[in-house]
Formats: sequence, C-alpha cells, structure tokens
Amino acid sequence: MNLLRRRIRSYAYSDIGTYSSSKAATTRISETLRLEMAPLGVRVVTVILGGVETTGNNPDNRKDLVLPANSYYHKIAAAINRHQKGLIHNNKQNVDVAAKNVVNDVLSGRSGFVRRGQASSLSWLFNTFLSYALTTYFANGESGLAELSGK
Repeated sequence: MNLLRRRIRSYAYSDIGTYSSSKAATTRISETLRLEMAPLGVRVVTVILGGVETTGNNPDNRKDLVLPANSYYHKIAAAINRHQKGLIHNNKQNVDVAAKNVVNDVLSGRSGFVRRGQASSLSWLFNTFLSYALTTYFANGESGLAELSGK
C-alpha cells in the first residue's frame, strides 16, 4: 500500500497515470507501425501536441472536481481544479495555427514524430535529457502533492 501511495503522489491528479500510459502505448504502436509499414511505402506520422487552445481545455467548459468526502486529495482540491481547468499552463497555441502546421508537416513528407503546440518540444527535451526525478519535479511543481506528503 505504501508503494501505491508513493506512486499516486507522483501524479497531479487521479487519471494522469492512465492518460500518460495510454499516450506512451499509442506512441509505441505508432512507431512500430512506422517501421513495419515503411517497406510498403506507407508513411506513419505520430503527432505530439503540446498546449493548444481548444474548447475541450477552455476553463469555462470544465466543472470543478467533486471529491468524495473521504478523499485523500481534499487538502489540495484547489490545485487539482487549477490543473483540471487547464489554468496551470495557460499559454497555448491557437488551434488553427497548430492544425495548419501539422497538415503542412504531413503534406511536406515528414514521418516519425511531429511535435506541435506550446511546449511540445520542451517536453521532449525534458523527457530525453533530464532525469525522471527532475522532470517529475518540474511537472509536479504546482500540483500540491508535496503538501499531501508533508514535504
């Protein structure tokens, strides 16, 4: 149970572990398909979007999270809601600009990874060249998780 608690603390909110795992799996599947399909002349592009202004991440379209009465996270509910509403990273690229860039990338023949949107390349740099611990520290800086653990 203690290991599970430590694992949960490394995420800013409850569903990020599932979300991140599914993104990682999708990326691996895409890369495998890219390698397998290349001899057949099929290009596979993995689009990795950073912050993009969409109606889905508009704070006005997101309700406050309602936690169960016995939730471990009540102490940091305000921080969770800032994340949930996209208020932590509010510098986002215009959706039309991001879409145009992705379409241009694909039409120009790019394959492999295409990174577009605010901070998408920065995310790659962090995940590629910094330790996991340091990347997690930066990513969780405003999550409130240190408050939960008493640090």
